Amino acid sequence: KRQAIHRREEFESSVDSVDPAGWPTNETTTKALTIAAGESLQTLFVLRQTRHKYNAMFTGQPVLEFSLDAVWHTAGDEVDYFELEAEIIETGTEVDLTRFIEALQTRWGFPLESRSKFERAYIANFGK
Repeated sequence: KRQAIHRREEFESSVDSVDPAGWPTNETTTKALTIAAGESLQTLFVLRQTRHKYNAMFTGQPVLEFSLDAVWHTAGDEVDYFELEAEIIETGTEVDLTRFIEALQTRWGFPLESRSKFERAYIANFGK
């Protein structure tokens, strides 16, 4: 069975430049400075998305947050693809996520995507 579950650390922060020295002091900035190791950061590509969020419920309580995303990672205004993404929330479990994925596949034939948005954008912009 093909897996489409991506696990990663997520760091988010609003910034106005590619220079982390001017970013707010937080975990995102610390991580970026560590990764950059004194080198300048550059924009590889721009990945934009419009996200519509919803909760998946099980026995009357929310267990997953899922979103329907329109994603752009190449030049132009045409959407590159649409994606459904789900995340386990505090009241959910791996079992809830597995049930959700299986329902999407068996009831509606949703295909699984094994590559992250970043991986797909990187390949689209730079090749394999």
